[in-house]
Amino acid sequence: VENVLVVASVGDPYGKNGYFSEWAEQWHALSSFSSTGSQVEVAAPGATILSLKQAGVVLEPNDLIPFPLPEFSAGYTYYRSGTSMAAPFVSGLASLVWSLRPEFTPGEVKEKILAGARRAGPQVYRRVVPGQAEPVIMYDFHVINAYETLRILGRKSGCTDLDGDGYGQVEDGGGVGLDCLHEQADCDDKDGKSFPKATEICDNKDNNCNGHVDEENVCKGQLAGAPISGVIPGEFSTDGGTFEISVSPVDKNGDLIFQNLSTDNFTFHDIAVFEMGRWGSEVAKGTAWPESVDLVPPAAPGDPLSVVVLLDSSGSMSESDPTYERVAAAQLFLTNLGAKDRVAVMDFGAGTSSGLSCARILCDFTTDKSTAKAALSMVTSDDGTPLFCAVEDAVGVIESEPSNRKVILLLTDGQSTEDSPEYAEGSAAGAASAAGAAVYAVGLGYDLDFSLLQAIAQDSGGSFALAGDTQVLAGLFDAIGIASTKGKIIVHGKGAFDPPVQQAGLYKVGGVLRTMFGGTSTDTDFEFGVYLQ
Repeated sequence: VENVLVVASVGDPYGKNGYFSEWAEQWHALSSFSSTGSQVEVAAPGATILSLKQAGVVLEPNDLIPFPLPEFSAGYTYYRSGTSMAAPFVSGLASLVWSLRPEFTPGEVKEKILAGARRAGPQVYRRVVPGQAEPVIMYDFHVINAYETLRILGRKSGCTDLDGDGYGQVEDGGGVGLDCLHEQADCDDKDGKSFPKATEICDNKDNNCNGHVDEENVCKGQLAGAPISGVIPGEFSTDGGTFEISVSPVDKNGDLIFQNLSTDNFTFHDIAVFEMGRWGSEVAKGTAWPESVDLVPPAAPGDPLSVVVLLDSSGSMSESDPTYERVAAAQLFLTNLGAKDRVAVMDFGAGTSSGLSCARILCDFTTDKSTAKAALSMVTSDDGTPLFCAVEDAVGVIESEPSNRKVILLLTDGQSTEDSPEYAEGSAAGAASAAGAAVYAVGLGYDLDFSLLQAIAQDSGGSFALAGDTQVLAGLFDAIGIASTKGKIIVHGKGAFDPPVQQAGLYKVGGVLRTMFGGTSTDTDFEFGVYLQ
């Protein structure tokens, strides 16, 4: 049999492959049932796909996805997930390519599909075993993109794009096809030495054949993302209030975009108030607008950062984070640190190190990130929550560091339950501020003392982030890593609820921050807890 392209979907029936959920949106992460690794060449949609239901099929609990079925379904369709749902997407794209280029070999069809795939970011394969260090391996992760594949292909005869860079070579006697330039503009389709004239563009490819991909000048200033590292509310009533959002607009080089930014670069959308809790009902809608922006600039070259990663190892973590997502998130945070940045790893609720009051040092300050990653595997779930005492212990550890930049990354899932009377929010915040250490606090779940954690973060120059569940921890820790190393913009916002909330109490406020720069925009979700008076 000749000219057969085999499209095989690869699942993970034994559950041994980890999955990465930094991207909160469902379609921007590999599903947990998908295999990961260097041999998976391309991904396609495979979760919650509307499918035909065969007669007599009994729906399993996993098939009952909590989304409304279309009215026209009449019982013949249902939502289905699995790697088998992804294979038809790839097969369909292969058919499109072959219908346009019937002379292609199976290998050439595959080449064009891979050339047009969109890079969705690195995948992290991890298996966290308490008490045992596991490596973190980064894999590229690409999703099929039919439009880009067909664009690269060209739609007129006489135009070929052998290397898939979007610049096609005009053959003898041929015309110019879609996105196809003269041969002099495509050195690697002809002769790199004779025609080195292709223009380098920011597309993750070496267009001009000089051996470098996306030189700094072509990607600088092109907005790639705007991760939010925290939100701190100000005064709020049932009518509305003020808040501060810490956001880090970064370009495709990973550098902070901060020059010439103003309130014109930010807008708020989809503001709403919810009952506190993961599935809290909406009680009011609202509007918000930016009033001013402040810059926390990136560090000067040669100014290293000192960080204490302080994680909750209290007994309640066995329920709120049984799979140790906080460990994987902290390992991801470490990837943002530079070669000269120093990090120490501590936890609380599972014992005390000599010289400290209530926390353990799992790894003292080091520039060896692999040592710090290994130390994170000793995080556990054990006893009570001496929260503020642990923060003061962390301050005592970091205050002697010579660095001008100090950060404490704190994660907890509850309120302080075992602090002595001498330890309180005020003393912890004061100690951190006096030591010049910014506390970036992450609260996991909703059984938190929001006001105290927010106060520690605000008084020390850090931020507070609410993590409704463990699946968003990786994204938040990565955002904090970017803010700590690259800098951040503080957007001072003000919001109003319409109609006003009827009853005072603790609520969750959420919305979308839209960041705009250079003709490009990106939306980032945010939420925070606040007591409405």
